[in-house]
Amino acid sequence: SKYSLNILALPVSPNSITVSLTSVGVDQGLMVKRIANNKVVVQGKPGLPIHCHYHIFAERIDVEKLQTEVSI
Repeated sequence: SKYSLNILALPVSPNSITVSLTSVGVDQGLMVKRIANNKVVVQGKPGLPIHCHYHIFAERIDVEKLQTEVSI
């Protein structure tokens, strides 16, 4: 997804989370500042607006873990 603000809202509270950020245009020195209250706060270089693509992987805690079937 493409994003131009510094807060990414999560639909549920995750158990574990991985966030990937890719700057659009110039290098913005993007990093995840903190993850709290179902939100990911992104920080970049001072004076530059945040404009990036992001991908979030998370494990949900509100449902049972998926059981993988293995065929041998």
